[in-house]
Amino acid sequence: MKKGNSNIYLLFWTIEVLLFIFLSLRILNEKPVFMAFHNGELTGGVSGGLVYGEMTLESGSPSRYRTEEFCLVSGIYDISVSYNSSGQGRAEVIESETRPGGIWADSAILADSKDFQSFRVWVNDPSRELSVQASMEAGDLYIKEIQVKTADNSRLYRILCLFLRLALAGAAAAVLYFRRRLRKYSLEIVAIGGITLFASLGLLTRYMLPGHDLAFHLLRIEGLKDGLLSGAFPVRIQPNWCNGWGYGVSVLYGDTLLFLPAVMRMAGFTVQTSYKTFVIAVNLATAFTAWLCFYRIGRNRYGALLGSFLYVMAPYRLCCIYVRGAFGEYTAMIFLPLAALWLWYVFHEDTGKKEYGRRLAVPVIGFSGLVQSHILTCQMVGIFILLLCISMAKTILAKGTAAVYRMCIYVLKTGVVTVLVNLWFLVPFLQYFREDLICTEFREMAQDYQMLGISISELLAQEPSGYYGYSWSELASLGSKFSIPLGNGLILCAGAALLLLWKDKIKERRAAEVLLLLGGISVWMATNLFPYRKIGIYLPGLASFLAKPGLPYRYLGISCILLSLLGVIVFGSMKGEKIRTVTAVLFTVIALTAADQGAGYIYRTLYHGYYELHYDSVSLDTTNLMGNEYLYQGSDVGLTAFVQNTTGAGADVFEEKKDYNHIEVKCRTGASEGYLEAPLFYYPGYGAYDKEQKEQKFEVTRGENNQVRVSLPAGYEGTVEIAFREPAGWRIAELISLLTVLCLLLTGIRRQRTARFANHSYADQST
Repeated sequence: MKKGNSNIYLLFWTIEVLLFIFLSLRILNEKPVFMAFHNGELTGGVSGGLVYGEMTLESGSPSRYRTEEFCLVSGIYDISVSYNSSGQGRAEVIESETRPGGIWADSAILADSKDFQSFRVWVNDPSRELSVQASMEAGDLYIKEIQVKTADNSRLYRILCLFLRLALAGAAAAVLYFRRRLRKYSLEIVAIGGITLFASLGLLTRYMLPGHDLAFHLLRIEGLKDGLLSGAFPVRIQPNWCNGWGYGVSVLYGDTLLFLPAVMRMAGFTVQTSYKTFVIAVNLATAFTAWLCFYRIGRNRYGALLGSFLYVMAPYRLCCIYVRGAFGEYTAMIFLPLAALWLWYVFHEDTGKKEYGRRLAVPVIGFSGLVQSHILTCQMVGIFILLLCISMAKTILAKGTAAVYRMCIYVLKTGVVTVLVNLWFLVPFLQYFREDLICTEFREMAQDYQMLGISISELLAQEPSGYYGYSWSELASLGSKFSIPLGNGLILCAGAALLLLWKDKIKERRAAEVLLLLGGISVWMATNLFPYRKIGIYLPGLASFLAKPGLPYRYLGISCILLSLLGVIVFGSMKGEKIRTVTAVLFTVIALTAADQGAGYIYRTLYHGYYELHYDSVSLDTTNLMGNEYLYQGSDVGLTAFVQNTTGAGADVFEEKKDYNHIEVKCRTGASEGYLEAPLFYYPGYGAYDKEQKEQKFEVTRGENNQVRVSLPAGYEGTVEIAFREPAGWRIAELISLLTVLCLLLTGIRRQRTARFANHSYADQST
């Protein structure tokens, strides 16, 4: 680097840092806003440092209130409404002069089961003509007070936005400054960035596409955020669900990967900004892991990029993002290439080498990611690893006893380390799985399970149907089902592999044959042609195991990785110069075909017109549990809206305080025993203690509607503290996982230093 360029680069960063400090201090010195609007009790003015305004009742609309207009600087503001109503109303922020993107805000529901509601508004441009409107179309609405105040995280949000803008400029300067060093990897950087952008086109809008499971997973993000804000780590019971009754989703559905959007929400970003950032990050991670693994397998940079493109742009994966909203499945697809790379290490590497079996980072990260993102994908991966072992049995045994022994040790070591790393999640998961929860109910394969598979017509579909739902009727028109195609690119890969295998033009013939076989089986299992029904008659246990994914078409996720890898193997192991030229042209056609179908899938889905807006969690229904899977049998979620206070039987309740899923109740029992029932769904781990004497514990069981019931002795008077406390066994498991991760990191660092020292010693001897 030239000295002049270095000085300019240093000056640029100095200016950026100083500018960031100056503007951050300006934001921190701004005074917070507080405004209160009363129903005719106060007139506009200032009292005690607080700004008060008058609220008017619009003529001709007895149930429509509107505050005076007010101005706000850029930032986040909390709007709270105290009211009484006999129906369902709504509150919203109104701009007298609408400016695109000027404010972001949801309208909040004013339910008759409550008397208070709060929501947030993001002011992006200083506005001078805002007001809050509360209305009800049918019924009576009385507004007591409306408050507007600066949100606690408003300053942090504005400083982070400033930092991100400056960091973007800094990143551009760094690319320009280090362009010569980056030139070596320019193809991979540009290609992976382009693949990410291409797969994220459906996110670059002002709204969100309403995926089937989207609301459920957005609530998981909000629950993780609220759990962290409550002081819990790791979060086990998410407190926001079911009108504050809580939900044990974090125990049974890994949410480690949701920390990015949850932390963004804590920092003040909107729901949909956090969600879109998360999906873009998933697309980037998927493109990178696919390229990395495909390159290490095929040793061909162009083949690896082609495989990454086919995998990321596979229509089934795009369907999971834009139509199904299947967070678990498309996040698990980040780690499927890592699992495939590990299997390549196990079966393809020379077992006689000293280094064999030492590669643990890839499989541990891969299988841990699968465990933490989607257990059902883990089950499907297990099925196909078993099928792989069966198909490779003759080849494996031919290597000799010593080689088989080393393979078994490698597999066993990988499994043990993966379990230890994830012990903090698996121990609570297995404990809850023994409870009487809806998801743990043993279910045989449904009689109509085979019918749920997709037809050949659906498998070969060329574009989305335009329908977001899915009819389960055997005679339903395809017009009433969303499209789940395999993808032209992957189909052409399979066809090219068949042709080249027939012509004997592939060096890695055995690998191509196995991938083609397993890929075909996975596609078959996704269709309604796979004989689930007959297997259920003769081998019901096997049928139940194969049906664990819940829906046959989920096996297409396995098809995507197998057929993408098949394309990489074919592209990187062709024989002869002439055939290489022909195949290069063929795979260019495959890439263009996949690009056309993938982009078409995204844009046709966008142009079908369905959309949603979610800025704050107030727009999400906390009772949207998708089958109540993680509740006890017999739980009624509908009652949670009407039971918001702790009640007692044989116990008088005087005072109650609730902070997330932590409750303090001041109460007293008489001459006989009594009990309290708190507005919390019961899960193992909830405990009750005397606030003053922590050693005095009370029995906690399941009560009415499976809520937390605390048994109290006769003659008790005091404050009962109800909270979730992790059992000692869970904490021990967390400690073991932490120590395992630290040991892996230290081992990796030591090996890197040893290798670096060996390279330096060799270089010194050579000179």
